[in-house]
Amino acid sequence: MTIILPPREESLNGQDIVPYTLERSVNCSEGKMGPNNGKVSSLNSLPVIEMNVSNYTGLSLFADAKPAVGSLWYRYCQAIRDDEHSLDSRGEAQAIPWSRSSSFDQESIEDGLLPGELSVKGFYVDPAIVPGFKYVVRLADSDKLLFNGKALKLVSIGRGYGKRITFESDSAICNEHYFYSDTHSAGYGFRLVAVEQGAKFTLKDGCGNAMGFATVIETLEEMEECHEVTSLKQVQKLVKVTLLCNVENLKDFGGYEQKTVEGTAVLLREKASGPAVLEEIINCSIESENVHFTLVPGVDEKERIFFVSSNQGDIPASFIVTGLLPHELPVIGTFVHPNIIVGAKYKVRNLESGKYLFDGRAMTLQSIGRGYGKRITFASESHIHNDNYFYSDTNCGGFGFTIEALSVGDHFRIVDTNTAEDVGVAEVFRTDVPQRPLASSSPGLGRVHVEVTCNVTRMGETCTMRVSGTAIIEKHRSGMSVSVSDVTMRALQPPNPSQTFLFLPV
Repeated sequence: MTIILPPREESLNGQDIVPYTLERSVNCSEGKMGPNNGKVSSLNSLPVIEMNVSNYTGLSLFADAKPAVGSLWYRYCQAIRDDEHSLDSRGEAQAIPWSRSSSFDQESIEDGLLPGELSVKGFYVDPAIVPGFKYVVRLADSDKLLFNGKALKLVSIGRGYGKRITFESDSAICNEHYFYSDTHSAGYGFRLVAVEQGAKFTLKDGCGNAMGFATVIETLEEMEECHEVTSLKQVQKLVKVTLLCNVENLKDFGGYEQKTVEGTAVLLREKASGPAVLEEIINCSIESENVHFTLVPGVDEKERIFFVSSNQGDIPASFIVTGLLPHELPVIGTFVHPNIIVGAKYKVRNLESGKYLFDGRAMTLQSIGRGYGKRITFASESHIHNDNYFYSDTNCGGFGFTIEALSVGDHFRIVDTNTAEDVGVAEVFRTDVPQRPLASSSPGLGRVHVEVTCNVTRMGETCTMRVSGTAIIEKHRSGMSVSVSDVTMRALQPPNPSQTFLFLPV
């Protein structure tokens, strides 16, 4: 029986191949290797070259001699000898890809692999390693990771004895992210990466409703492929994952908790499109609870669902709020969020239409009425007739309140937290980033995370700086006061260093 080996597409170590090629064959019936009577074939032909054939201990490839016992060629012949699939329907020789000889010396192939890793060693490439998916590559005999431990998308797997393994590169001119399967004698361990740190997901129930959001902090266990479905048009892989995530509990309005999420990631690669895509993570359990969810990549704020109830000192009722943004506080039916402070400024958005009331201006909240439909009244420029009001039950979809602790034109004294001395003044110039309310246990006291742009004057010089910190809103009998603590000012143009200050109202 003649086994025709596939050709190697590339030169070895940049050296030119011998200027003629012969069809290399293995005569299994006689245990011999030779040039097949000197016949030259355009298909399945190999460069006749003796160098860089790893672990080859036999005689010359040109000589009509048996391979040495114990060599790779000898064991390959032994493994293939009785393989009925090595002949076609006419009993003639057919090409056998190297990677299909997985029964050949399997123990040697798996030496040094960790759980969940796939092997690349010599001419062997695990059939489960598929271009288009992301892998982390490790030297099988050490802890060293290739490419600085970064998970890269596999672009291609070459043919022949030493297969060129090529990964994606940031450079469109020169790609140095490659190696040959036979370069390292101990081989390589490939670990499939389905989910990466920082990925964001929408948590959905069995009916497809958004129940929360999750951000991946880290992977707690190695990802392990558990199933693969291959068709003519696509490749689908199922991967078991255990993740530590920041899970947003929608009932707590912006509260985050670190939870362990276990599930099965579904990766799909369309053969025509190239890279594999994470479709979803199915059968997810949070903290080993019996309730199962599905994690869908991405966050669609319009799908946010909150469950609210007005049962403390009010008419008992429960409501479902849809489309609330992370920085917004809900008002619906009898429910008014307790963190909404009379005297503070708010922008109000109709959650059904998405349009802002009062032409999108931030208005000072004057009062919140009582009863089922509470009258929400804002300040007006007219002292005779005030039209800036609505009732909490006017819109069945509810309203979203966005607080504005700092407004354009506000002035502050800048106090150095180390010396308690005034070091300058600041005027709020822009408020593009939504200001997000933080949890507060005291009534009449609000804490808001702010990121604004200010014109800062220090030591006679004025510059524009990005300011971020926590605004403290306090309600007094005489009115409202706003101060900003833990302020970090960053110059929009270097080299001014970052410093921490306290902003006090002028």
